[in-house]
Amino acid sequence: MSNDYTGQGDSQSVQVMAAPRRKPLALLVDDEPLNRALAKINMKSLEFEIIEASDGREALEILAERGTEIGLILTDQNMKDKDGTGMNGDEMLRIAKGRGLLRENGQTRIMLSTDEEVCSQVTAEGLAHAFLDKVSVRSPGKLAEAVNEALAKNGQDTTPSAQSRG
Repeated sequence: MSNDYTGQGDSQSVQVMAAPRRKPLALLVDDEPLNRALAKINMKSLEFEIIEASDGREALEILAERGTEIGLILTDQNMKDKDGTGMNGDEMLRIAKGRGLLRENGQTRIMLSTDEEVCSQVTAEGLAHAFLDKVSVRSPGKLAEAVNEALAKNGQDTTPSAQSRG
């Protein structure tokens, strides 16, 4: 039996075009619109598709819908309102982890923008892979370095450039 898809015998082959690569998906969580805008601009230069959340509750809703697609979460730590309501980044991450909203086996890389005291606590819990200060979030070079470091943790090089090589 012939695989004659062209109607012209076996002399012509059928070409299969590869589907275009999708950009890696990142969730950007910050209650400050300026910080989200700057980080989004800087993340796009790293070839990420960005989903934004303005607080921890919104981030949890997004993770409930698309958590298995998200490879990187960049979240602010301090997102409580002046009256003490709201949810900080570490609280959001604990809830997401507890609900199973992150990729299995720690494949969701998590970066937290915070101070050193919170960093050591969150690191001990295994909730985050890298930490940034606000200056780094706003600086393309520093953000790129931190993102690449977080994505390469535990020997996993999942940066967009590594994916295109593989």
